[in-house]
Amino acid sequence: MSQAPDKMASLVDEAARILAGPTPRRQALKLLAGALAGGILGTLGARRARAQVAPDAFGRCPGGVAPCSYGGHTFCVSRGKTCCGDTSGCNSTQTCCTTGARPFCANSGTTCCGNTACSNSTQTCCSGTTPFCAAKGTTCCGSTSCTSGQTCCSGACCAAGQTCSNGRCAASGG
Repeated sequence: MSQAPDKMASLVDEAARILAGPTPRRQALKLLAGALAGGILGTLGARRARAQVAPDAFGRCPGGVAPCSYGGHTFCVSRGKTCCGDTSGCNSTQTCCTTGARPFCANSGTTCCGNTACSNSTQTCCSGTTPFCAAKGTTCCGSTSCTSGQTCCSGACCAAGQTCSNGRCAASGG
């Protein structure tokens, strides 16, 4: 039986969660586009490429390359690469990120953050239910980030000059 209805229901739930949150329109559209693309690819059965070479009956890979195992599947990665989930392996300038739904290789100069990697020079990781990258100098606030002068209030950013009162943004008295 197909799992497409379950995946589509998950996509609809994710879209509803994004729209119901206090996320700015631009970020909500980006999140929805990502969820939609992921849902479509997941429904169509798109998967990461796997290494083509399988180990022999004794679990050895040809030429001394490393055997890897992930999700009940054993495969070989190329010489000089390290195992990282079901990827074809990380090279020496990458690290294996295991902070998201599936392991992936991230380039040096980045920090693993959920299902993505943030640039160490320009971004920071906002951890939480769904980790995301935010510009350095901003404050993580629920599923968004607040810029200088804004106040985080129950997962929403209050405009400059507003305060957080009983979980809601309110005009400053004075």
